[in-house]
Amino acid sequence: EIQEDDSGNYYIETINHDDDLFLKLLTGRFLQRIGRARRAFTLNELPITSDAAEIIAEGKEMETEALEALGELGKWYVALS
Repeated sequence: EIQEDDSGNYYIETINHDDDLFLKLLTGRFLQRIGRARRAFTLNELPITSDAAEIIAEGKEMETEALEALGELGKWYVALS
């Protein structure tokens, strides 16, 4: 069940810290894929702006943070995925 805390943030009680780190890792990798897909999209000299570089950078940062946290917790086998 999704719940809201006093500051307006949503959370799920059944997700523990390990699950949260794994979801952060997946989100980081997903953002990188989305960014690369946007970067690959060009349309014959139309002035289309893209935030692909920012999305990729955010995804890499999120992935790095998750991998470091997993390594510190001794969850190296998850970090290898």
